[in-house]
Amino acid sequence: MARGLNRVTLIGNLGNDPELRYTADGIAMATASLAVNGFRRSPDGEREESVEWFRLVFFDRQAETMSTYGTKGKPVFIEGRLQTRPYADRNGVIRTAIEVIVSQFLLLGTANAPAEDEVAAVKADPVETGAAIAAR
Repeated sequence: MARGLNRVTLIGNLGNDPELRYTADGIAMATASLAVNGFRRSPDGEREESVEWFRLVFFDRQAETMSTYGTKGKPVFIEGRLQTRPYADRNGVIRTAIEVIVSQFLLLGTANAPAEDEVAAVKADPVETGAAIAAR
């Protein structure tokens, strides 16, 4: 009998800053959410935007890296596998969480993209011309 394949590939934006924790054994673990935007047809045939949310789980060095460089809204490429986990909600009802256990990821966009407020501060400062510098 052939083995099954449990593989997920996603491209989206982080929905929150990753939360880094450590297990009792000292293993780093980070969690974050991922929003994947797309389009679908409504029942009346109109095209409407849809968003699917995924819970991501990172371990070890990847968890530390993602918690350092990952920020809310950052585009990211994810590869991993789906895993289900039972948990009890506030009322004691047993529910099932579906998570993506990340095997590798890639932060998309530029490496040193400044934040919008940093760009605004740079644009607000006047720039000296060559003549002003030579006059000193």
